[in-house]
Amino acid sequence: MSNGGGTFQFRGTGGQLFVQMLIVMLLSMITFFIYMPWGYCRIARWMAANTTVNGQPVQFNGTGGGLFVEFFIIGLLTMITFYIYTPWGICRMTRWFAANTTVGGQPVQFDGTGGELFGLYIVGMLLSMITFGIYSFWFQMKLNRWNASHTIIGGQRLQFSGEAIDWIVQLLIVGFLNAITFGIYSAWGTVRIIKWQMDRTSFAGAMPMMATA
Repeated sequence: MSNGGGTFQFRGTGGQLFVQMLIVMLLSMITFFIYMPWGYCRIARWMAANTTVNGQPVQFNGTGGGLFVEFFIIGLLTMITFYIYTPWGICRMTRWFAANTTVGGQPVQFDGTGGELFGLYIVGMLLSMITFGIYSFWFQMKLNRWNASHTIIGGQRLQFSGEAIDWIVQLLIVGFLNAITFGIYSAWGTVRIIKWQMDRTSFAGAMPMMATA
């Protein structure tokens, strides 16, 4: 699926993201990183504003204050459970972003649960450790497929078709270009990864009819 005519299309550029990242970094530094939740929301709004699904606009309405609360709760529960809460925290965060996103005016839903993710997460982490990190690329693709299968837009679930080998190639390209540009390419690399992921995300089954915003 090419980004030019796929279900998900992203038109953001590395130059635009570089400016956004620079603003977020500067404001985070001068506020002793208190601004970070607001910064994440700023980036999320930029990504949404540059994304369409079946030609319909995407909008993100989350606030930094709301995300700050989520960060605090997830961080606290993760620490007091010695990181056992991590899969539940991932689901809680994903659900929060979905609940604050609309596509063509329709809500985005996420119905994944921490209990379901726990098994996938434990197996993935163990295999990544015993293979000295090699399995982590396959693990990431499994997480992407799981996440897509639990995301619902307009009553239709998503699916992800990315493969680990292709993912490794993308990371090698981005890593190499980051190295030779002393990290300057990171914004452009991030956009490359976003487009790669969107190119491989589509609706499972028949493409739904979406209302015009």
